[in-house]
Amino acid sequence: MTNPDFVQNVRLPNLGFGAATFMWGFRACALGHAQCGCLTGGFARIFGAKQGHQILGHLLGIARILGNDGRRPVTVAMPGCLGVTPDEAALLCALSAAQSSDSKGRDSHLRWLLAQDPAEQMKQLTEHVACQYLERGLMINAPEVTTGAVHVEADLAAMPVMGQA
Repeated sequence: MTNPDFVQNVRLPNLGFGAATFMWGFRACALGHAQCGCLTGGFARIFGAKQGHQILGHLLGIARILGNDGRRPVTVAMPGCLGVTPDEAALLCALSAAQSSDSKGRDSHLRWLLAQDPAEQMKQLTEHVACQYLERGLMINAPEVTTGAVHVEADLAAMPVMGQA
C-alpha cells in the first residue's frame, strides 16, 4: 500500500469536488482515521453536523465490508493523494452508477471489488452515499479509464478465493 499503482491520466481534482471529498473520507475510514477532527469537521461543514456524521458512518461501513467480507485485497491510497488506484476507480464508478440509478452498473463494479456478489447491505450503503451526495448537489464523477479491470463483468469462478469466514 505504500506505493500503489495508479490509473494513468486520472487525478482526483479532475473528477470534481464530489469524487474528491468521497475519496478523502473513504480513504481515511479505510485506514482507521474515521474520527480525525479535520475529517469530521470537513464533512460537517459540507453536509451539516448530523448528515456529515451519518455519511462518514456509511463510508466506514463500505470500508469494513470491503476489508472484512471481500474475497480479495483492495488497494487504497493515502488520504490527500491525487492519484486513483484501480480499486478506487471501480468504487467511484459504482457510486456514479448509483447516482444515475444504474443498479446493474453499480452491482457490476461492486462485484469486481468484492470478488463476489455484493450483499444487500453493501448495495444500500452505496445507494445512501450516492443519494446524500446528490442531495447536496455533489456529483461523484466516474473516471474514464480504459483498463479492463474497472469495466469488465466479474467472472467469479475465475477469481481466487482469499479466505472465507
